[in-house]
Amino acid sequence: VEISAFGSRVATVLGEVGQSGLYPLERPMTVSMLLARAGGLRQGGADYVTLRRGPAGEPQRIYMSQLARGGAGDPE
Repeated sequence: VEISAFGSRVATVLGEVGQSGLYPLERPMTVSMLLARAGGLRQGGADYVTLRRGPAGEPQRIYMSQLARGGAGDPE
């Protein structure tokens, strides 16, 4: 799963989720909130999410176990 967030206040969610697409960011959202909005992970998907901020952003790998803990493990 890849989530790309840009200054336009839209996040792109791609990969093994219920519904890939563009998601408006009306308010701050954590990665797990955005995944839930996209219909959650499909069976057989990876155990991590790749988060990229901005068009040239460095990819950040976030494991589902980190998301489950919340807090700093579930970034906005």
